[in-house]
Amino acid sequence: MRTEQRLLALTLGGTGLVLVAALASWFLTHFERRVEQVPVGPSAAAQANPLLAFERFLIGLGIAVESRPDHALLVAPPPPGDTLVVRAPGPLSPRQRDRLRDWIAAGGRLVTTPGTGPHHALLEAFGIHPESWTESGPPTPLRLRPTPAAPPLEVALDPGRTLCVSHGDKQRCGQPLAHREIGAGRLSVLADLDILTGQRIGELDHALFGARLVAPAPGGTVWLLYAETPPGLLARLWARAPLALVAATLTVAVWLWSLGARLGPTLAPAPPPARDRLVHLEAGARFLWRHRRIRALLAASRAQVLRLWARRLPGLARAPRQQRLSRLAAASGESRARLAQALEETPRNDRALITLTHTLARLEQQARAPGGNRESTDP
Repeated sequence: MRTEQRLLALTLGGTGLVLVAALASWFLTHFERRVEQVPVGPSAAAQANPLLAFERFLIGLGIAVESRPDHALLVAPPPPGDTLVVRAPGPLSPRQRDRLRDWIAAGGRLVTTPGTGPHHALLEAFGIHPESWTESGPPTPLRLRPTPAAPPLEVALDPGRTLCVSHGDKQRCGQPLAHREIGAGRLSVLADLDILTGQRIGELDHALFGARLVAPAPGGTVWLLYAETPPGLLARLWARAPLALVAATLTVAVWLWSLGARLGPTLAPAPPPARDRLVHLEAGARFLWRHRRIRALLAASRAQVLRLWARRLPGLARAPRQQRLSRLAAASGESRARLAQALEETPRNDRALITLTHTLARLEQQARAPGGNRESTDP
């Protein structure tokens, strides 16, 4: 029994090893290991800062670097000896330009480009302005010195971006790079500063050229101001979808024209709405009460009551006050005090006005009633 069990175990074990070996041989024959690179695109920091790769290159060289997404340092420059790298300075006030010039003269270094906007007052003050910004082809390699004393390096600049530099009465155009020594500092204007962005920093000698171009004074810092004034909404629409913009403009124009166009005959004017006189009377009464014109509010009602009673009581209008109140009290059944309040006094609050109005209403109703109370003439 033991011999049979051993033979069975050896048989099963050998069969299992053969199956594992066959499976491994099949897997290695049909599959092989490969390394694939999946592009994930630039990171959020690289998308926000196109000079991020250049910043890390300068850090690798041991240069102190700071990046800013705004142009605040153009208004309040850093200490002299630092370098400001500005992709496009944009419009600056005369006071800001004078402050920036004083900073350069004190030892600051400014590296910039005219940008794509129409404002170049900062550079034109130094006799530098862009010659042409028309795209004319791919970047052209050329050898250029980053600074006057540095050896030339190979860079590929956009041939459609060149500078015109004035030297006294003479002007030289077609220059890709211009330097101005101002006091203890330097202004460097590169026509195509995009060679320092993430898309082109790794080509030719762009990284080394940029490092030598922006090198600060010993112990200084390089400030990268990567914000660029974006074009307006209409400029973006015109650049990307001019036909859609024209179609939208024509549609709005036709719609505005249709608002003034008439279709069919003119309609007769609608009759004015009927007005409720009681609403006007109530509004007038509220106005007089709010402005303390109470006598004017009650004058018409009092005159109407006296006129009606004068028809029933001859000579009432010419009678003295006491006699008139006595005759009215006898004929109407109201007290002399209530009659004096209704016909002569001015109410001081809403409650007194309501009471007075009710008295006048009763007097008018009695005076209009046929066969009402009449003054007795019996001896």
